[in-house]
Amino acid sequence: MIEYVTSAAILVQLAFICYSLGFLARDELWLRGLLLLGTGFYLLYYYHIEETPLWDAIFTSGILGIINLGMIILLIFERTTFAMDEQTAKTYASFDTLTPGQFRKVMKLSTTVHADQDIKLSDQNTPIEHLYLVTEGRANLVKSGATSTLSAPLFLGEIGFLLDGRASASVTVQQGGTYTYWTASDLRKLMDGTPAIRNAMIALFSRDLADKLGRSAPTEQPQ
Repeated sequence: MIEYVTSAAILVQLAFICYSLGFLARDELWLRGLLLLGTGFYLLYYYHIEETPLWDAIFTSGILGIINLGMIILLIFERTTFAMDEQTAKTYASFDTLTPGQFRKVMKLSTTVHADQDIKLSDQNTPIEHLYLVTEGRANLVKSGATSTLSAPLFLGEIGFLLDGRASASVTVQQGGTYTYWTASDLRKLMDGTPAIRNAMIALFSRDLADKLGRSAPTEQPQ
């Protein structure tokens, strides 16, 4: 028994255990991590089983291991905020229904602007061409004569964006604010091509709308 445990053959059993646990794992990162560990045991086995290492098997298994390692790195990158700058990480706080990887795909389509003066983003009843996210500062909303002032973070134009319709209010970002915007057609294309992102964005907009209604306090009533 001791002789078997200390032999190269035990490496095959360890690899088998790792592979089995990997295939039982529901999380892809655990699956790939266990498979990589199992591949490592196989590489050791191929190196020690004969006096001359089985280089063909080592080469092919090594290539598979490198590919798997690359996918693990990609998965970790997609699941973490690593390498995000301060502004991007702050924006991500408003996208918590998306994974960091999904968020990076969305942000590739965006432009961020710092308002050095009041900037009007939309007029009520005009077609929606952009979706906005105010990340800093305040925005004035005018709808049918009623005026509201809301603080960041908040999305603007999400209703019209989802319905492919018109702006429900006139919106102006106050001087000193920062906002990010997306061209509506580009963002719809991404969402239509990626159902997971579409579902996450719809959930995000629904929650933001509910929060916006809760915070809204009209300061001027229509005559």
